Amino acid sequence: MTSRLVLTLFALLLAASPAGAQKMNVLFIAVDDLRPELGCYGVKHAISPNIDKLASQGMTFTHHYVQVATCGSSRYALLTGRSPHKSGALGNEAMYAGRTQLSDKQLDGAQTMPELFRRSGYHTICIGKISHTPDGKVYAYNGNGDGRPELPHARDELPVEARLGHGRRRRRRQAPRGRQRPQGPDGVRRGEGR
Repeated sequence: MTSRLVLTLFALLLAASPAGAQKMNVLFIAVDDLRPELGCYGVKHAISPNIDKLASQGMTFTHHYVQVATCGSSRYALLTGRSPHKSGALGNEAMYAGRTQLSDKQLDGAQTMPELFRRSGYHTICIGKISHTPDGKVYAYNGNGDGRPELPHARDELPVEARLGHGRRRRRRQAPRGRQRPQGPDGVRRGEGR
């Protein structure tokens, strides 16, 4: 019920503009663990002039509540409109594994908010971590996975593909020659395992 309501509301918003009217640009930014630590939220020590300017020209949300205290479940709820409690999407892999995984086949109705935008004529692009995986493809942090889209039928472009090549595993970024990675307090250099 909730997912249909949320997707119906988005459909109504998208359909509300008169035929032939120019569509509004939509930029959705999701950030893990940032908290409201930006100037546009009144934080004086944060130097974020470009984000602050963008916020002053658009809509800034000041309240956000999560349904579950895990990244993947909260993003699943936000992007699908489905309650983690009712759907059982309680883990970080909810988008692509188990009974809550999204279908690889295109269904009659959109499964996610980005897919709804795409079906409504918007050009959709993913940059970074909008669902749970860092590049929008099903790969674990160790590089294992099959590389299928985490949000099927939701994107026209995935800019990371141009840099990495379709379906290739990501390589860990190496420090330039002659430079050492910074060492952490535990004596391990950043980016290296124990």
